[in-house]
Amino acid sequence: MNIDSNDIIEYVLGHAGPELRRDIESRASADPAFAAELAQWQSLRHVLAAERRLANQITDSATARVAESIRRMERAPEPKFSLRQWWWELTHPAMALTAAACALLIIGVAWMAVNSVNRAEFGKAIASSIYVDFSASHEGQGTANQPFRSLDKGASSVAAGGTLNLKPGATADPVRISKPMRLTAPEGPVRIGKI
Repeated sequence: MNIDSNDIIEYVLGHAGPELRRDIESRASADPAFAAELAQWQSLRHVLAAERRLANQITDSATARVAESIRRMERAPEPKFSLRQWWWELTHPAMALTAAACALLIIGVAWMAVNSVNRAEFGKAIASSIYVDFSASHEGQGTANQPFRSLDKGASSVAAGGTLNLKPGATADPVRISKPMRLTAPEGPVRIGKI
């Protein structure tokens, strides 16, 4: 079955049907790069859920403080005018509501960050360590066991500041490096460019 980004999002959010869940889990067990990508999306979902719980706790706490303040005002006999007491009653609930608003703002920023992921690029694995072997028999996933065959594919898949591990060999293919990365050849010499 062809699994697209919408299927993965449904799975991560827990809305996928049993057949789709089974397909995604079997692909994740067979494809380590897909499993790593799936784990990243699931960790983002857990972060958002934790932030949502924190915001609910802050909101509940603020609501309880406001309710307690109202109960105190209803129980208390008519007080003599006190500027200090008046200021406290005015600002204390406002501070709690300000904290709740800040928590909601943090959740909103996190939600915008998650939604800013380009869904067309969702299936493209971005990793901090990618492997390239010019003599590989087929195009792999960029892992140590299934390296990419082309330098261009490896350079575009490595994360900014990540490491591109090259197996011994040579390539005449041109490559454009557009982000900072570390090129390493731990197993032997590599020649890039016209031979």
